Amino acid sequence: MNKQDPWKRNKASTTATYPQQEALLLNKPRDATPEEFDEWFKTELAPQANMQFKLIIVATILQAFSWLCVMAILYLNFL
Repeated sequence: MNKQDPWKRNKASTTATYPQQEALLLNKPRDATPEEFDEWFKTELAPQANMQFKLIIVATILQAFSWLCVMAILYLNFL
């Protein structure tokens, strides 16, 4: 006699197997040579880093100016 679970199903029917996704065989890139790394650093990384640095400086100045404006308004409200 097959054992049943509380919902009167046979135990054999409650074990379901789900299909598994096959492993992805992606092409793994090779390591860059020192010359390729230097070229990438000079042509892509350094210009982007310089542009981001300027943007961060502008955002910091704007944030400091906004904070000073808030403090000035609070000061004026206490007068």
